[in-house]
Amino acid sequence: HPADFTPVSTTELGEVARRSKDFEERNVKVLGLSANSLGDHEKWVEDINEVNGVHLNFPIIADAERQVAALYDMLDHQDVTNVDTKGRNFDEIIRVIDSLQLGDKHRCTTPANWKKGEDVIVHPSVSNEEANTLFPGYRTIKPYLRLAKSPF
Repeated sequence: HPADFTPVSTTELGEVARRSKDFEERNVKVLGLSANSLGDHEKWVEDINEVNGVHLNFPIIADAERQVAALYDMLDHQDVTNVDTKGRNFDEIIRVIDSLQLGDKHRCTTPANWKKGEDVIVHPSVSNEEANTLFPGYRTIKPYLRLAKSPF
């Protein structure tokens, strides 16, 4: 996060803490970073816990010199923090993690609005011969679009 004590970030980090089991189940290690000092982080974590009714259970790296923030373009051209105006959708973040992990293990991709357990797309790099083995019963919609039952 580009700065401590920002309203959207306060709610987002609270949601990450609230959904810690979702991340643990997926073997995802959560790590925060904000362009403030360790002392500021400690005070902000108290606010996050109070506002969200959670106990923040992951580290937040102090980047007071903004070296990492600059490296990842978290600052605008005037070196001013870029405060987000909209919160992230954590159902979508979990869905994307599921999709990435599925594709990483099974040579498939996921279609628009995919949900865990729904059909997947056979990765274009998989030949039809390989698809017969990896995804028995897959369906060819178009030569470039083959659907299969989710292996997840």
